[in-house]
Amino acid sequence: MYDMQAMVAFQALTFGPMRSSWLLIITIGIVAVFYLFRFDFWKNDLVIRSDGFAYYGYIQGALLHHDPMNTFHGDLEGSALNRSWMHEGLPGRYLPKMTMGLAYAWVPGFYAADAVAGVLDYPQDGWSRPYQLAVGFTGIAFLIIGMLALWKVLIRRFSSAVVGITLLTLYLGTNLLQYASVDNSLSHVYSFGLGSLFLLFSDRWVNRCKTRDLLLSAFFLGWLVLIRPTNIVLGLYLLFALYEREGSLGRVFRIDTLWAALVAFLPIAPQLLFWKLTAGEWVHYSYEQEAFYWLNPHIMEGLFSYRNGWLVYTPIMGFALLGVWMLRKQSKWLVMAITGITILHVYVTFSWWCWYYGGSLSIRPMIDIYPLLAFGLAAFVAWTLRRPTWTWLVIGPLICVLIWNNLLQVKYANLGVITDSTMTKEAFWATWMNPEQPKYLSFAGVYRDPDTEHLRQGLAERLEFDTTFYAPIAKLDLDQSEKGPELNGERGFSDMLGITGDLLPSDPNALIMIRMGVSCGDPDRNGLHAVASFQHDDLNYQYQAANMTDLGLGVDERTVIKLFTKRPTYFPDEGVLQVYGYMTGKGNSKVHSIEVIPISVKRKELQ
Repeated sequence: MYDMQAMVAFQALTFGPMRSSWLLIITIGIVAVFYLFRFDFWKNDLVIRSDGFAYYGYIQGALLHHDPMNTFHGDLEGSALNRSWMHEGLPGRYLPKMTMGLAYAWVPGFYAADAVAGVLDYPQDGWSRPYQLAVGFTGIAFLIIGMLALWKVLIRRFSSAVVGITLLTLYLGTNLLQYASVDNSLSHVYSFGLGSLFLLFSDRWVNRCKTRDLLLSAFFLGWLVLIRPTNIVLGLYLLFALYEREGSLGRVFRIDTLWAALVAFLPIAPQLLFWKLTAGEWVHYSYEQEAFYWLNPHIMEGLFSYRNGWLVYTPIMGFALLGVWMLRKQSKWLVMAITGITILHVYVTFSWWCWYYGGSLSIRPMIDIYPLLAFGLAAFVAWTLRRPTWTWLVIGPLICVLIWNNLLQVKYANLGVITDSTMTKEAFWATWMNPEQPKYLSFAGVYRDPDTEHLRQGLAERLEFDTTFYAPIAKLDLDQSEKGPELNGERGFSDMLGITGDLLPSDPNALIMIRMGVSCGDPDRNGLHAVASFQHDDLNYQYQAANMTDLGLGVDERTVIKLFTKRPTYFPDEGVLQVYGYMTGKGNSKVHSIEVIPISVKRKELQ
């Protein structure tokens, strides 16, 4: 009875009489396009950025410069050099760090963008807005293809309501939203789409026994491995499927499986030829000084750390992991396949030296196995709908809350509040389920840089610091000033302490501590803020402001607030650091003193 009531209620809530996947796909597509344009990357021609520069190198060389050996790279300067992520192989020949897998997907969009740029009078330079948006929309296309393929895989095992809830949750409730819509010049949405197609044709081959399905499955696996060689672990799914169909590993190696191996090699072959021509070897390790440390994986940190931990920032996938066990009565081989691949993928992912994957919201390589974990998530949703009404009335709102928090996280990640590799416990809880953007975090010194020097060598991070406080550069005593310390409705700004750039520390590892003595009768009502602004003529290099209530300002107490900043890169000696307080609310408050102190922070060596 409970099963029928729950299923009818959820089908009415989500799809009603609709029996196709199109409403779901259209909804996801609209949201994806919205997020592509929500932030300003497209306006600044930065849809292609970060690792996307390296993937785009193949388009840049072969299609833009008609120079597949990338000899042009040696002549680049300035911004053109900054976005050409290549290193020298054979003398005068250059190759990107990444492989050419994404370039296969981008070729049609490049030619379409080139035609549009000519018609609309944009520069036909491969980087102007039509080319940027071509990459963005290609990423969304792979998301939609992946969702359609995953629908077809899951609908064989679950109802349309379960599949619809599963796919919406997978997109809106995880970091797939970020990497399919905003950061889709990186590889993960392409791995998601191809991984879904791989599962679809593997599934069809097991059930229909058509060689064509096996060959298509192998082709998509080869493309997956080309994009990220660590995706080879997904090939175990096909091995499990083959074993399930044939009944023994001895019958796996037949003529059709040998053809499948050849087809899987087809997408990879051009890469090997490219490496031979540019680096002089058929298989080239292009990551140079970066490495896996197989005997020192950071599994617990990768899953649970405040620095991008997967289940900390994407807790909804905990339901997917629970759901895998719920599949055991439906398909034991599927449970074994998902469990084995997930364990192996986690081990490989967190054996990489940069286990937190800088530039990442949550752990982005985990997206590569989301098509597989969708089975577990669907099983959990189906289990919830079979429970008594109170069960899904509890779990349903919980999933909605986690989706809402994920939308906040995507927003904060693109505003720089959730940072790519410096998050801490304090920073995480300041953003968790907080609809009011916390703007004070960097000013309050709550972020911590990772110890990349040790991590690159496979060594433990140095977590303790030696801190040296130097003599104050400047100090302003407002109690003795002509205007005094008091701020009110008529006077909203305190006196300003100005320090020229030549007095500020130039060491990029040095910090600048600002000590501000303040007091006020009602902090929440007064809205007393501290400001540090690096200004040169009409150009602002960096502006930081923080509400002192967020920093511990109490009622009717004289408090010394400590704030932290760094000298911006390229800030000139003629520039001025301006430090002052201002009040945005009502009532009275006081800024008694402002002091600026340089700090040297060095990591303590491990004993």
